[in-house]
Amino acid sequence: MNPPSPIAVTLYGKPGCHLCDDLRAMLDELRGEFDFALVERNIEDDPGDFARFRHSIPVLDVAGKSLLYPPQDTVSLRQALLTAGRAIE
Repeated sequence: MNPPSPIAVTLYGKPGCHLCDDLRAMLDELRGEFDFALVERNIEDDPGDFARFRHSIPVLDVAGKSLLYPPQDTVSLRQALLTAGRAIE
């Protein structure tokens, strides 16, 4: 049996966003508990991302299943990762 794949996590933000930095730090704290692959997308690089998220960053997409909008906290992040982890097992 193959080990489960890492959970795909996408952080939508932009440079200089202190809330994005805070969210990244929370994710770093959870790395010991969860196997996830983090991709960061700068919303300023994509007009679609910018139009969709410019007033709500940071936004976290967890496994394409849930979008977490601010304010994020460790409890909501942990729950989203737990749910996504169960879905890929």
